Amino acid sequence: MKLASIDNLRVDGKFLDEEDHVPEGQGVVMSLLNECYDILYELMTTECDD
Repeated sequence: MKLASIDNLRVDGKFLDEEDHVPEGQGVVMSLLNECYDILYELMTTECDD
C-alpha cells in the first residue's frame, strides 16, 4: 500500500532530505500522515461493520 511505503521513508521517526536534515514542515507532514492512518482505520472498521 502507498501509505505504508511513505511511512517507511522515515528514519528514527522523521523524514529527512537528501542531506539528512529534517526539512521544514515536519509537523504538518506527520499530522497529515496520522490523519491518513485514522481515515484508513475508520474505513476498515466501517467495512467490517457492513
